[in-house]
Amino acid sequence: MNIQNMMNPIPEEEELQQAIKRGYLIVTSSQPAPDGLVLAAKAKLNLTSSASATPENLWAYHVPGRGPKCEQLFEEGFNFPKNRFLTHLLGRPYSATAAETYTQRAFITVYNPRPLPPVQAGGDNVLIWRTFEKPLNATNGFFRVVAGSSSMGEADYIEIQDNQVLILDGERIIQYSQGGSGLGQYKLVRKSPKDI
Repeated sequence: MNIQNMMNPIPEEEELQQAIKRGYLIVTSSQPAPDGLVLAAKAKLNLTSSASATPENLWAYHVPGRGPKCEQLFEEGFNFPKNRFLTHLLGRPYSATAAETYTQRAFITVYNPRPLPPVQAGGDNVLIWRTFEKPLNATNGFFRVVAGSSSMGEADYIEIQDNQVLILDGERIIQYSQGGSGLGQYKLVRKSPKDI
């Protein structure tokens, strides 16, 4: 698992090439977000209804709303415009206020009685994932990234801590685990159109 420290926000060339080949990068901040900001971001989330929720189509999570501080928490501690991997995937520097930011959602993973099939993560988009406070991993319903374009390839099980984000190429194949109760948020950003 490749980790980029916030004290050195631009990946070295070899690390960048590895992330491009793999299709994702885990970025680490020097410290977690302040507890007060996390609590404020969670304040408007409807977490009680999530306990009995069922998976939404092929996505193993329920959307419990969005707190007023979710955007601030999402950006806290990370310099996304300076991240070369994110710039490479988007085809331009990241902007939190750009029209290309398609959606940002909080989510809570839910238990699946049967394994869900592998799916493409987001097509012509880039996804950025962040936990609220507890780690996201296979135990609480987070996904694995399947190597290559085949759903039968080897897989990397992903875990992100409270001071980390996952930047994921939407063209990658992912498969959610059967666990539940993982709480986080994600942002989906459109890639720039490719030259024909």
